[in-house]
Amino acid sequence: MAGEDGSVRIARLPDAIDIANCGAAGASLLAAVSVPGLVIADMTGTVCCDSAGMRMLLTVHDRACSSGATLRVAVTPGTSVARVMAILGVNRILAVYDSVQDAQAAGAARGLPPARGPRRPLDSSPRRAAAQVTGTAPHTDVPPAVS
Repeated sequence: MAGEDGSVRIARLPDAIDIANCGAAGASLLAAVSVPGLVIADMTGTVCCDSAGMRMLLTVHDRACSSGATLRVAVTPGTSVARVMAILGVNRILAVYDSVQDAQAAGAARGLPPARGPRRPLDSSPRRAAAQVTGTAPHTDVPPAVS
């Protein structure tokens, strides 16, 4: 799954990523980001990625940050994977590019950017977690009942 290209490791992800196979895909990516350097997750051939797959990508991103690796994700624009990333806001956390070539060129053009620090874990409360993702405060004030 992962190939070497100089200091760049490219991991081609499966056509579909779901709860059944995200463990194997995640293990491959985690191994690739365990050492410093650039890792590109190639999702250009991925046509379906559910929430388990998105969570796996965020977990790999956190590991990359802590190990000094840089994770970039290549996703074909306009696909369902790109739309799901945009809806969930994953594309605001991960470095997403239109192609593997674009992801490689971004590093070559300006050098490898420093890895961002790990994200704060999300609060277990769904409303508070949504607020942390969107940057808005949850509404905790409930107006009194009108009698």
